[in-house]
Formats: sequence, structure tokens, C-alpha cells
Amino acid sequence: MAWGESYQSAHVHHIEAKTFEDLFAKICEAPSIPNGHGPYVCAPMCDGTRNAKNAQPTRVVLLDYDKLSPSEADRLRDAVKAMGVCSAIWSTRSSTPTEPHRRVMVALSALVTPAEYPLVHKALASAVNFTAGGEISVDPSSGRAEQPQIAPLAKSELMTFFGSQCVPFDVGAPLDSIKSAPLVTIASDSISKQPAGEWPSDPLVAAAKAKGLYPQYVSACTPTARAVE
Repeated sequence: MAWGESYQSAHVHHIEAKTFEDLFAKICEAPSIPNGHGPYVCAPMCDGTRNAKNAQPTRVVLLDYDKLSPSEADRLRDAVKAMGVCSAIWSTRSSTPTEPHRRVMVALSALVTPAEYPLVHKALASAVNFTAGGEISVDPSSGRAEQPQIAPLAKSELMTFFGSQCVPFDVGAPLDSIKSAPLVTIASDSISKQPAGEWPSDPLVAAAKAKGLYPQYVSACTPTARAVE
């Protein structure tokens, strides 16, 4: 992921971490500032400048849930926990006891490109709704890889789901639907099936490979993808 001091600036730094748990711990080392403009996280960026063009593949997706009812916030927490995915939830600066706001950060089983990110975001939100037994509205603006997502406050309510019982969200199915849809053509000689992403030993990565669903991807830094006209 990338880390920025303030969303008023597009400058970001890359965050190195061996595990999702370590990544979240590093994000929490610099809590966000009440009534401030950061710090924030987003997908990695090519040259340290945050924008849609520079966004690179990421192993993390974030979802924003604004203006929830207290019961919806409880259902969201319970659904994410029941899904068994490596994840973290925190209350945002706008959250109140009567109108909770939540940010959900989830590890993915493989790298996804900025073009794939919205579909994976939507698939994850749908999985949450299914597990919760009803719709919990997610902010669609959080479905962009370059979107700045403010880090937890020092006083944020944190809910984390780590450990051997939790696995990354399996992106095989949603990305397989991309491969069957005529949205993007990628030059075959530019595709890699062995991304140098974090957490290479994830069990869902091995399972996706075994099923032939391991997603193909290309770095956003190389202009090898073009839209079908």
C-alpha cells in the first residue's frame, strides 16, 4: 500500500509489510488527526504521486460505510467476522454513537489492478450483504484504487480479524468474470501469472492456482492495456 501525510498533497510513500497484520499495525503507528487531512492510505503509486494513472496492483481493498444505524454497524461487524477474511474495521472521524461510520480493510488472495479493483470492491460488498442477510450501503467512491482512505484515529474503535482462522478474500471468481467479459484487451507477452506481491503463501492463492483461476495482471506503470473500441 501507499501512505500519505495529507490528502491535500498527492505525495505518498510505499509501506512494506510481511503480513496483513503487520501492515495494519504500521498504518496505526501514525493515527489520523481529528479535523485534519490525514494520514491516509491507498493503492501503491508508480512514482510516489497519487492519481488514477499512477495506481498499481494491490493486495488490499477498502470499503467505506457511512451513516449507518447502530444495528447496521453491528451487522457489518458480524458479517465480516463470519466471512472469516483477514480484515480490520475501524470507526472514522465522522462516527457517532447514533450514526456510526465504518472503514473496512480486507486482504486479497492475489494482486488486483486498478481496473479490476472496482469489481472486487463490488464483489466484496455483495458478499458482506449476503452474509449480513440484507443490504448495508457502501460508499461507491471507495471503489477506486487511488481513493485516499483516512487512517484510524488514536481513539477509533478497532475490530481486527487475524490469525490462522482468517484467510484473504478470494478474488478468483470476480476476476474470472473479467476474463470472460470483453472489457479490456491485454497483450499476452506482458502478462505475469506470478506477481511479486505480499503474502505469497496464502492458502487461497494456492487454491486459485489449482483451479486455474489465478488472475492475470499487468502493472499499471506499463501502457500495455487498451480499451476495446
